[in-house]
Amino acid sequence: MKVLGVDPGLTRCGIGIVEGSTGKQLSLVGVGVIKTPTDIALEMRLLDLDSQLGEWINMYSPDVMNKKQVADMVVHILKLESAPKPVDSTDALALAICNIWRGSANTKIAHALEAEKSRLRKLRAR
Repeated sequence: MKVLGVDPGLTRCGIGIVEGSTGKQLSLVGVGVIKTPTDIALEMRLLDLDSQLGEWINMYSPDVMNKKQVADMVVHILKLESAPKPVDSTDALALAICNIWRGSANTKIAHALEAEKSRLRKLRAR
C-alpha cells in the first residue's frame, strides 16, 4: 500500500509518500514541502496548493482510503454502533487511533532494543 501523508500548512505544507504494509519493511517513496508565496492573494495560494498536491498524487498514485472506509475502520476498532457525525470527528478519532498504535509500536521497539543491548552486554562480559 502506498500512503500519502500531509502536514497541512498554507506557507509550508509537508508531504510524504511511504509504501509498505503492516509487519513488513516500509520504504520512502517521496518527500518534500509545498511552499506558497506569502505575497499573493489567499485564493491564489489555495489554488497553488491544490495544483501542487495534484501533481504529487498524479506522480506517485497513492492508494486512497475514502471517508467511508475510515469511518468503517473507526466503528470496527472502537466497537461503535455507528460512525460519529460529522465526518471530521471520525477523522479525528482515526488520527487518535493511529497515534496510540504508533506509541505502542515505539514502546515495543524500545523494549526490543533494550533487550538486545542487555544480551550484547552479557556476551561481552563472558
